Amino acid sequence: MEEKKSSYVYRCVDKSIILQPYKTYIVSLFYLLVPRKLTANFITLISSLFMWAIYYLSINVGLLEPTALAGVFALLLQIYVLGDHLDGMHAKNTGTSSPLGEFMDHYFDIYNTAIFTLAYFILLDIHLPLYFNLMIWLSFVAVAATMVEELERDELYFGTFGTLEAIFVTTALLLSCMIPEVLQFWKEGKIYGVNSYWILIFFGVVGLVGTTGDILVRLKTCPKPFALYVITGLLLCLALESQTAGMIESWWVLSLYSGDYIGRVMRNYLVGVKSQPYPDQVTTIYVVALLTLAALGVGPQEFLEVGKTIFFIYLVLRAVASFARSFYFLREYWQWVND
Repeated sequence: MEEKKSSYVYRCVDKSIILQPYKTYIVSLFYLLVPRKLTANFITLISSLFMWAIYYLSINVGLLEPTALAGVFALLLQIYVLGDHLDGMHAKNTGTSSPLGEFMDHYFDIYNTAIFTLAYFILLDIHLPLYFNLMIWLSFVAVAATMVEELERDELYFGTFGTLEAIFVTTALLLSCMIPEVLQFWKEGKIYGVNSYWILIFFGVVGLVGTTGDILVRLKTCPKPFALYVITGLLLCLALESQTAGMIESWWVLSLYSGDYIGRVMRNYLVGVKSQPYPDQVTTIYVVALLTLAALGVGPQEFLEVGKTIFFIYLVLRAVASFARSFYFLREYWQWVND
């Protein structure tokens, strides 16, 4: 049976090279505008809305010209990261740090991280479904590994070149895309006969794989549930490719599956359950069956479409139920206003 920890302490080792200057000269300045009665959890919710604004513009890309879209993406991204640091500062200053606050902050980051990749592929008009799936998946694997390490070692760990550094590099790249010639270079330019956007994909993969690898080295093991999650996700990427799923559909399938698993890893840590949860077994069975049918070339298309729809509904219901369960269990820490 799940039991809350007797006392909550946010444990984090962050070796970011720009975190302290950023908090001292930027976050602290904007913190003066934050009303004391506004809770940290509401700041978390509000900041996440700016990432979902990026998602909305990504799926309605025709609303803005590409160069203007790049600038808006950069602005929204910076507002989000500012809010992502303001909530922690506010929780600490008001003495309202809580397991629910940590859960919400990191849970929403699962989806926020994947929005980065979606926005870039759409902005640069990259049509590589399998590589898109793999990039999205690698971003989830890195987040999952971070949460698995927290559960195993009882602390979060962020390296010298971490999320904040990646966000600032991303912002600089977005701002450069406001120049038509630069945007055109990233979309259609070539370097030694290779499309230039492969540079971005390459460094993205190196960063994500490197992050995951560093975590596994520190853990000195790869927990079986995490390994199964990684393998199932890779198979899911292949299954989505075999079904010629669109980018948005693939994004949601991978996000919902990951949201359920990573959310349960976080919940176990916050309630004091040391065991690693296994990823959804229904998804594993579905993916193996789908790839088997594809390899054998059997199964009416209508049957596969119905199965895909049922599977998607299942993922939505499971992800919602998983989040609701965690929120309900930690509900006592929710505050509408600060005292």
